[in-house]
Amino acid sequence: MFNYTNKEEFMYLLVSAGDVKIIFTEDDIKREYEVDRYEERNCVRPELHGQPKIKGFNGPMWGGRNEGKAIIRYESYKK
Repeated sequence: MFNYTNKEEFMYLLVSAGDVKIIFTEDDIKREYEVDRYEERNCVRPELHGQPKIKGFNGPMWGGRNEGKAIIRYESYKK
């Protein structure tokens, strides 16, 4: 995903019990998961602002960088 607010590319890391999934676009997230809102708080890292909030997952959270892309991490509520 390319975020027009901070002009950066992202990749998404979704972690659940026994599974880690890498997703490269917000459209792919919307196809597989339910997005119920977007991160709007101003007190978060700029990379997290405007990112989707996925039903059943904590996040978005900062996950570092990989090959220059910001990693946005989500963790499942379920164990």
